[in-house]
Amino acid sequence: IITEHPGSHLFSLEVFEDNVYFTDWEMFSLYGTSKFNGSDKHVLSDDFFMPMDVAVVHPLKQMKAKNYCLDQTGRSYCPQLCLPVPPRAGNKNYTCACADGYLEEEGQSCVAVEQELDIETKMSSLPMEKITSTMVTSPTTETDTTASKAVTVQTTITTTTTTTETTSLPPSSPLSSTETVLTTTTHSNGEVESNKLEETQFNITGDEHINIIQKHEILSDSTAGECGSPDQFMCADGSCVEGVCDGQMNCSDWTDEGPIVCDEDEFLLIPSSSEVRAVSMKTGGHNVVVKPEGGRNIITVDSDVQTETIYWTDQFRGIYSRHLRSKEPPTEVFVGKNSTFDGLAVDWIHHNIYWTETMGEAICVMNLRNGRWRTLIKEDLKRPFAIALDPIDGWVYFADWAYPASIERVGMDGWERR
Repeated sequence: IITEHPGSHLFSLEVFEDNVYFTDWEMFSLYGTSKFNGSDKHVLSDDFFMPMDVAVVHPLKQMKAKNYCLDQTGRSYCPQLCLPVPPRAGNKNYTCACADGYLEEEGQSCVAVEQELDIETKMSSLPMEKITSTMVTSPTTETDTTASKAVTVQTTITTTTTTTETTSLPPSSPLSSTETVLTTTTHSNGEVESNKLEETQFNITGDEHINIIQKHEILSDSTAGECGSPDQFMCADGSCVEGVCDGQMNCSDWTDEGPIVCDEDEFLLIPSSSEVRAVSMKTGGHNVVVKPEGGRNIITVDSDVQTETIYWTDQFRGIYSRHLRSKEPPTEVFVGKNSTFDGLAVDWIHHNIYWTETMGEAICVMNLRNGRWRTLIKEDLKRPFAIALDPIDGWVYFADWAYPASIERVGMDGWERR
C-alpha cells in the first residue's frame, strides 16, 4: 500500500472502513491513507512525542453479539472465568476456567491451592467476589450495582477461601457511585498488609443540556466560567475562542475541534508517552482524555464503546481504565511488579481483558467483573507484544517479537494454537 514514506519508524496501525491509520515515531505524527492503494495520505496530527498505539472508537468496531457465558437472567455460568472458544461441532461456545492460584477439582470446582503466592508481584485491583470451592456449573451474578458500597477482601496465602464482605453506604452523587476496596493480605510469615482502593463508577445521564464548556472542563485543566462568555471555549493554552466545532482552527492546538468536545461517535485513541489523546478522524482536532503524569509509559490502548471506558497499559506499572468523560483519577485494573504490560485488548462481549507481558513471557486474561485472572499462555513465548481479539469467533491473535518473529492465533481459552 505504501512503499515510500519520509519517516523511518512506523509503529502501529489500525484499519477502519476504507482507511488505514498509522503512527510514526520519527515524524512524531499520526497519518491516514486509503487501505486500497495508499492514496490520499494525510497528516491528522504532527505534535506527538513518540505516538504509540492506534485504536479506533466506533460502534461498528465492536459489533453486538450474544454472550454465551450468561444465562437468561444475566448470571454467569462460571464462578471465576468464562472464556469463549472457537466454533466446534457439538460443543458449547464457552469454557469455564479457574484463576491462577486455583485448581479445577474433578472437573466441577475451583479450589485454592496451598502455595506461596507472591501477592505483591501481581494482583487484580478489582474487588473479588466471595469464592469458595464453588461448582463450575453454578451461576454467579455479573450484574453491576450503582449504589456506593465498601468491600473488604481478605486473602490468606495458606487458606483455600477468599471472601468479600459488602456494606452499603449512602449514595454520594447522582452521577457516580464509589467502591472502597479494603484489601488485607496475610503472608505465610505472619505479616499482615492492608491496602485501600477507591473506584468510582460513572452513571452518565446523557443530559442534552450539558454545554460544550462543561464537557471540555472534564477533559482539560481549564475551568468552566474562566472565559468571559459561557459560549466561549478555553483552549489548552488558556486563550478563549468562539466558533467551536465549526471545522476551523480557532485554537492553535485544535482542541476546539476535538471529538469529545464535538461529541463525535468515531475517533482515534492515541497514547503518547504519559498521555492519551482522542483524535478526530474528520479534522485531526484532539482532546486529552488521560492527562500527562510523570513516570508513566503508556504503550497500548483499547476501549469498550458501549460503556465509554478506555483501558491502557502503563508498561512498568500495570493496567488502568477511565471513563472518557471523567475528571476523576484513573482506576487501577491490574498492577504488578517484575514484569512489563505491553499489548492490550478488550473482549467487549464477555467482559474480559487480555494482555501481553514481554518480560514475563506470557499472555494473560482477566474477568473485568470479578477481578479473577489467569495466565493463558506461557510456553514457547519469548517477546509477546501486540494482541488483537475476535470474540465473536473466539480467537486471539498476537505477535511475538523474538527472532524469528511470528504472528500466531490461539483460541480465547488458550487452546488450538497455530
